[in-house]
This record gives sequence, C-alpha cells and structure tokens, in this order.
Amino acid sequence: MIVMLFVFWLVLSQKITLEICIFGLLITGCVSFFMCRHLGYSLRTEWKIWRNILLGCTYLLVLILEILKANLTVAGIILGRKKRYRPAIVCLQIPLECPVLQAIYANSITITPGTITVEQEKNVYTVHCLDKTMAAGLANSTLLKILQKMEGAKV
Repeated sequence: MIVMLFVFWLVLSQKITLEICIFGLLITGCVSFFMCRHLGYSLRTEWKIWRNILLGCTYLLVLILEILKANLTVAGIILGRKKRYRPAIVCLQIPLECPVLQAIYANSITITPGTITVEQEKNVYTVHCLDKTMAAGLANSTLLKILQKMEGAKV
C-alpha cells in the first residue's frame, strides 16, 4: 500500500523532483502510520497480498508450461502410430483446505489437455486421464506446491 500511495502521490504531482519525492515519502509514511494505527491495516497483511500476487503469477507461468507439455503428449498419442494408451480414472487426496484454491486446482487439471476433473468432493479429486502416466504427477505437482505456499501450508 505504501508503494501505491507513493505512486499516487507522484501521479498527482505531475512531475518528479527530489523535493516532491522527499515530501511524498514523508506524507505516505504518515498516511501508512495512520492506517496501521487507526484503521486496522497491517504491513504483514500487505506482505501476504504481495506474496500471493507473486505466487499467482508464478502459478500462471507454470500452468502454461504444463499445458504446453500436455499438448505435446496428447499430440504424440493422437498422431503416433502406436495406439498404446491406457485411459484411467484416478482418485487423488489433495491436501488443500481453502475452497477457492481447491477449485483453482480442479480447473487447472481440467484445462490441461488429457485430464479432466470428473468430481471434487472436499479433498478428494476424481480425475479421468487419457493415459495412466498422466495421473502420476498430479498428487505432487509443482502447481500443487505453489497453491500450498499460497495457502500457507508447510511444503
């Protein structure tokens, strides 16, 4: 919030000089102190928000890479001469407590080619996989570890 207040100060000032920056730092510091003291705001909360934003961006990048890898795998299955794939329905116990993060993980499984979340009941996910080898990494994937960090769980 301090950074946003300072940027807001600079936007309102319409120019950047040393004097404006010093006054901006003093004023945003005083406003932040007031917010912490009287409005129930805390710097710890701000740190958690920024941390989750960074983890969310990391999650999106890893998800895009996983989707690209799964696209190549599914294309190999479809275009390959060997039709040796073994579809499977797998039940997984996923250690996420937050319903929003559970839904994000279920949807991430579904938008990844070759896997579909058939059902999600609390921590148990029923997933259909085009090939049984695709289910191997779902219970301990990088995506799940990032979501556990977002939740604050020990990884």
